[in-house]
Amino acid sequence: MKYVPAPESSAAPTHGRVLAALQSLLLLLCSVPAQAATALANEPVFAAAAVPGNLALPLSVEFPTAISVAHTDLVYSANATYTGYFDPNKCYTYTAVDVEDANNKSHFAPAGTAAAHTCAGANDAKWSGNFLNWATTPTIDPFRWALTGGFRVVDTPTTTILERAWGSPQDSNNFPDRPWWSVSDADMVGATPFRATGPWTSKLANKGILMEIRADNMTCSGGLLGTYYNNTNLSGSPALTRFEAVNFDWVNASPAAGIVNNDNFSARWTSSSTAPSTGTYTFQTSSDDGVRLWVNGNLVIDNWTNHVATLNTSTNIALTEGQPLNVRLEYFEGGSQASISLSWKPPGAGAYSVYTPGDCLNLPIRVKVCDPSPAAGPLEANCVPYSGGNYKPEGLMHKYADRIRYSVFGYLNDPSPLRDAGVLRARQKFVGPTYKIPGLPE
Repeated sequence: MKYVPAPESSAAPTHGRVLAALQSLLLLLCSVPAQAATALANEPVFAAAAVPGNLALPLSVEFPTAISVAHTDLVYSANATYTGYFDPNKCYTYTAVDVEDANNKSHFAPAGTAAAHTCAGANDAKWSGNFLNWATTPTIDPFRWALTGGFRVVDTPTTTILERAWGSPQDSNNFPDRPWWSVSDADMVGATPFRATGPWTSKLANKGILMEIRADNMTCSGGLLGTYYNNTNLSGSPALTRFEAVNFDWVNASPAAGIVNNDNFSARWTSSSTAPSTGTYTFQTSSDDGVRLWVNGNLVIDNWTNHVATLNTSTNIALTEGQPLNVRLEYFEGGSQASISLSWKPPGAGAYSVYTPGDCLNLPIRVKVCDPSPAAGPLEANCVPYSGGNYKPEGLMHKYADRIRYSVFGYLNDPSPLRDAGVLRARQKFVGPTYKIPGLPE
């Protein structure tokens, strides 16, 4: 059988004809004189005045990236700077609020300047903002901080408290625990208020906005956060902070030799837990000297006097299983003998026992910012003056609020035709109270 080549089609040129055509085109281009680069306009070509910019935000960060750990260093180092809602150059104390509302919530409060990210010496009983950023920051928070100054959970004329972002399936895969070995002994003392080193871990997975501190080989020992002061009125910076049950008879000794006074000191213990069962609870203190006890914001024991060892018992307290159980105990020692214990009798118990909350130490990750008081240290870099001598954190959207219009698109990486993906969630508009009109004076 004889094969005859098919005739070439003008619609389907051969490889040789394609190469020939390309060579002809290249020769033509080479014969065209070179032209100077054309400057592209960076403003409207036909407008005589500046006009607002338009910025569309396509929120294209996939879940769970936004709630994953921001700082992936497995080992904390005070030599590194970790960004987040906390100022890495400040020290912080934890402020527990018995009954939270829109105007006040439990939070970390700025309490002076850190030395090279370390809170030592007079600041030894405080938290390092740099450490808290490393331990608690999700990836979305630095982004929110840069754009808006952060998520304000308390926003009054005089107080701003930011709260970390979280998502319900925030598990240990995207936010792994920070075990004790990830912080050296030297860094831990300067990064946290805890003097003791050894087995502990901070846990945020599946904890919402909380940071859970575990000790005793990763189990919850059940204790309260205690802060000690070298005065009798709970004022100034703490001399010592530790996690403990309250059952002490120091006699004439110090709670911590060389750190806390033998006499003329005070202490405050707080815990945030939940009621283990429904029924009637009573609390009892034994103290020498003064004592006060609040349960869920209610003062139930008040004997703020100098006295010998004395028992004080609360009234009956009705609680429902799972209900918040916030306890605050305050104590002062004036002189001579010193002792303090806190006991409780939950429903069904026949006798009092030392109060040990069933939960670990759980601290909500909220931080007070833009506090102008001298004790707080220098203002954060993004604090802007407002009326009345107050300050608020602002971001890039505030800075350009009168010059740029913003819009927001939703994002969903889902191939299903039953769900909308790139949807306009907020149309183009100014976000500030004023904006500039093109052509009019500044």
